[in-house]
Amino acid sequence: FSDWAKVTITRHAPQYLLEDGELRRSIQPTPLGVVRLKSSISFLSTFEAVSKRQPQNERDFFGAIFETLNQREEILQNDETRLLTPLLFEEAQEYFERSSKESTLDHADEALFMRFSEIAYGGVCLPDGSFGKFEHLVVDEVQDVSATQLASLIEAVPEPYQLTLVGDTAQQVSEENTFPGWDQLRRRWSLKEEISKFIKLEVSHRSTYPIMKLADRIQQRNTIKKGRPGRRPIWFHTRGEEECVGYMLRWLETGIQKYPHAMTAIICPNLPTAKYALTLLEPTFGSMVRLGDNHSFSFEEGIVVTDVHQVKGLEFTNVLLWDVSSRAYPANRLSQNLLYIGVTRAEENLALSSWSKPSPFLPHIHSKMVRGYDFTIEDEEEGNRRIQRS
Repeated sequence: FSDWAKVTITRHAPQYLLEDGELRRSIQPTPLGVVRLKSSISFLSTFEAVSKRQPQNERDFFGAIFETLNQREEILQNDETRLLTPLLFEEAQEYFERSSKESTLDHADEALFMRFSEIAYGGVCLPDGSFGKFEHLVVDEVQDVSATQLASLIEAVPEPYQLTLVGDTAQQVSEENTFPGWDQLRRRWSLKEEISKFIKLEVSHRSTYPIMKLADRIQQRNTIKKGRPGRRPIWFHTRGEEECVGYMLRWLETGIQKYPHAMTAIICPNLPTAKYALTLLEPTFGSMVRLGDNHSFSFEEGIVVTDVHQVKGLEFTNVLLWDVSSRAYPANRLSQNLLYIGVTRAEENLALSSWSKPSPFLPHIHSKMVRGYDFTIEDEEEGNRRIQRS
């Protein structure tokens, strides 16, 4: 979205660009409350009305923003989130005054500017440089798109049926959580049945049925009724990390022997943990194991160690989730979605590891959903024999 917005901003508002052509950003992070305000449908509706009232020859983006902030009571009255407060408006006023003075835009501002541009010029900047509308747009990962971004996308086509939105709210990883939801989306833009269709997919063709049943449990749903057969995920729970690493190494070695040309992913809760895990794996696997991050992510056979934020949309034959503890995936919606994403990256084989209290979104380790090995209460030799038998 940012790349698309930059094309329009470059053409109509070059003052927001640096000399190298990149958008000018503030060195201070935008407060989450201000992001929530700017991404709300109530703020958007008022902003659109204000922008339409501006005289054609006096279009002013920040002028429209400040006038919108002056409509505080209207926005609060229509607030669909029930999270906006008068204090947020004061914070937003200070933020926009600084942004206006410094000629900076953040990601939420980009979406507002795109909507402002559509109102001012009657369309969006097309690949050939002209202004108009696309014949059709396909938007993937829509669950991480804000209401304001959706507004600019919907208005970029002549009719709603010329827009295809694809997403999975269970994979929402935006910390601002600004996606309005499917029902709110249809109400806001009056997407009637005759011009729009809502299709819910309940069968996954990537992961096996046992893996998807576990994923369903993480999301506290019961929607998966059938799927490709496969083995239940295996789960190692130990007294300490060192002991657990030993079981993980054995599982990885077995997987490499069975699938010598496959790609195995070790998915960690965050990048620092991934870098640490890599140091524990290199003595055993050498050049076969590598780090996958924003700067380098190769898809060669072997083992890639990465964090869960990097793997959306990817799939691997074997997946090992490193540390599924309540510390790594606590009781909040973001952690629930991240754990779901990690589990559903596995096509054939999935292993979980923990050495402290497990995440509350997981079933009991002795649930029929998993092959659980709890070495905090089980004799190690007997546990090893059970693993070999399984």
